[in-house]
Amino acid sequence: MAIWVVTFWKSLGSPKKFNLLELGAGNGEMMKVIIETLKNFPECYLNCNFQIHEKSELLKKKQQLNLKSEKITWIEDVKINNSYPTIFLANEFFDALPIKQFFKKKEVWVERFVHFKEKAEFKEQPADIKKIEQNLNFTISKEQKVIEYSPGSFEYLKNICNLIKKNDGGI
Repeated sequence: MAIWVVTFWKSLGSPKKFNLLELGAGNGEMMKVIIETLKNFPECYLNCNFQIHEKSELLKKKQQLNLKSEKITWIEDVKINNSYPTIFLANEFFDALPIKQFFKKKEVWVERFVHFKEKAEFKEQPADIKKIEQNLNFTISKEQKVIEYSPGSFEYLKNICNLIKKNDGGI
């Protein structure tokens, strides 16, 4: 991953400042290894703002312990406050976001979800898949029988793409 970061940074023209932002860094081990490797490429390392976006306070504490000797900023929002190019890393981040599930039942789309009352149980309700597609601006039902998508992923990707379009970078 670190070698890819160096290569991608060079493909951006080796900017004097850039952000390396890991989404959901777990215990921080991947960022730790990347930082140690980038130290072998001092020009890249010295130009890099290391950042982590983590929602879990427990994991933030683990990351801070694991990365205590490194210069890292933890950010609450991926909408970055500087105009530097940003390279986003996301190992299993999008896999962990909640999904919505829809399936076709006799040519009618139905949403399946978990309902919590005294116990968790699956429930179903009719869904207007065309309206959902209009809101997403994306066709997801074409010749499908089951659909799973993550509204949170769409939101993150929209923000990331806007930042990349504005400031350059990649994911």
